[in-house]
Amino acid sequence: MALKTFVKISEVNNLSDARYCAGMGVDLMGFITDPSHHSYLSPESFKEISEWLAGVEFVAELSENTVGDSKSIVEHYDVQYLQFEQIEYLNELVATDRSLIFKIDLAELNDENELEALCNATMGKVSYVLLESSTEVDDKFKAKSMEIAENHKILLGFGVEADNVLDLIDSSSISGIALKGGDEIKPGYKDFDALADILEAIEVEDY
Repeated sequence: MALKTFVKISEVNNLSDARYCAGMGVDLMGFITDPSHHSYLSPESFKEISEWLAGVEFVAELSENTVGDSKSIVEHYDVQYLQFEQIEYLNELVATDRSLIFKIDLAELNDENELEALCNATMGKVSYVLLESSTEVDDKFKAKSMEIAENHKILLGFGVEADNVLDLIDSSSISGIALKGGDEIKPGYKDFDALADILEAIEVEDY
């Protein structure tokens, strides 16, 4: 199975999501490492899930509460990537010898120039910049995001739907997309509708 673009799945917390996404050919699978988060995955559960999977790399998703514990995180989670949001920890995380993903919530920025400045500050030190937003993204940020993607490896985590994902991939310079997992309805049962629709839209058929 192959997908038309690079795909990261965030906040995976169950085997159903993990096995489905790995089977679809996603590239990166992220897990929340903050015990206070509702999607937290313990090191033990991470190990149990990751042992079922092949062909995918793993991301420890750090929060404000856990970013300062990066050394402990890499000791307890066998991951290839660390994802963080606090720019002041950049150099400390570079020293962990893991690939880095810098996540930016556009809703927390003052303007599009701040977005460009943050991306420039991480250039050469992170593998990807992940752009998400906790609120609706205005047109100025959308345009700046596409402009920045020409010089930075951007993973687009907002505005991605099944009916526009192919156009986003074909008409921009983004390096990939980022989607979120979700909770199981009950163990072994999952509503994949939105996630599956997007992945199936970018699926490349094997012949």
